[in-house]
Amino acid sequence: EMGATCMQHLEPLLEKELKDLGASKIQLNKRAIVFRGNLELLYKANLCLRTALKVLVPIYTFRASNEEQLYKGAKQFSWEDIFGPDQTFAIDSAVHSQYFKHSQFAMLKVKDAIVDRFREKAEKRPNVSRDHAGIRIHFHVRGDQVNLALDSSGDPLFKRGYKKEQHKAPINECLAAAMMLMSGWKDDQTLLDPMCGSATLAIEAALIAGDIAPNLNRERFGFERWWNYDGALLATVLERVRKQSRPIQSKIIVRDKDARSLRQA
Repeated sequence: EMGATCMQHLEPLLEKELKDLGASKIQLNKRAIVFRGNLELLYKANLCLRTALKVLVPIYTFRASNEEQLYKGAKQFSWEDIFGPDQTFAIDSAVHSQYFKHSQFAMLKVKDAIVDRFREKAEKRPNVSRDHAGIRIHFHVRGDQVNLALDSSGDPLFKRGYKKEQHKAPINECLAAAMMLMSGWKDDQTLLDPMCGSATLAIEAALIAGDIAPNLNRERFGFERWWNYDGALLATVLERVRKQSRPIQSKIIVRDKDARSLRQA
């Protein structure tokens, strides 16, 4: 089982993308879609999904209605089977619960549980690293149900890797892709963006028109640091994804009165 997160109201677009990739048993939730697939689909989803923010792999679910239950539940999981004490980790959280008013405090309880588990089992604790974590854990609470998942994406998937400079008011790449998919634009039509900024809409349109996977330019994904990482499989997936691209037939025009924006574009 896997889950892909997205912005609200983009769920139908993401559902279609997942169907096209071959996902099965798809279930729509608010800002997320649950589906099933193998390791190849996990790699392909991270490379190819245009509207997804993250691809998560659920690993553990339990119930908790106070901090003590949260700590005990998180500590019961065999974290040593997922990563080692020499690796770094980070936790992202999404808390919607009447039992946990402060999401940061709840997240710290989960972090303490993981660290204490390692201290007891391995007599050595992994360090927390927000920016360069080897393992990223997603912590989600709704009511008294706690879901823990591994973040296979690492950085959010809107960080495509193709931008050299950042515009002062950038549009999110996933949102830009969604706008183009919903606009009715056909790739045999001319596209004009008269206020292009750093040309995110135009670039996402070009990627769609050329059937180019949006995340081919990324340097790394979170799953590359997992113990079950299969480099040969990823190479095969990359080769197949690259071969599916085609020449772009449409004319895409960008304009802006700001010279710096045009240079960025």
